[in-house]
Amino acid sequence: LDEVEAMARRVIETHPHLDVLVNNAGMAAPERHTITADGNEIAFQVNFLAHYLLTCLLEPALTSDPGGRVVNVSSSLHRTGNIQWSDPNRSRRY
Repeated sequence: LDEVEAMARRVIETHPHLDVLVNNAGMAAPERHTITADGNEIAFQVNFLAHYLLTCLLEPALTSDPGGRVVNVSSSLHRTGNIQWSDPNRSRRY
C-alpha cells in the first residue's frame, strides 16, 4: 500500500483538483495463498484495500470543488467470490 500512498501524493501535488477517479484494477485470487508485505491477502489488498485507500487519499482533490466523482469498475468475477469478513485474509481456509 506504500505505492498507493506515494502515487496519491504525486497526484495531489500535480493535480490539486480532480473531477473524477476511476478505480479499475483487479485480479483473481492466485492458486496459492499469498500475503503482501502489508500483511494482507493479495487479492483482497489489490481489489478492495488499495481502491479504498486511494479514494480516501484523493478525497481532498475530489471535493475541492463540487462535482467530483468516483467510478468503481469491476468484472463479473465478483459473482464467484465470497468475502469472509471474520477472516478477510483467508488465513483459516484458502
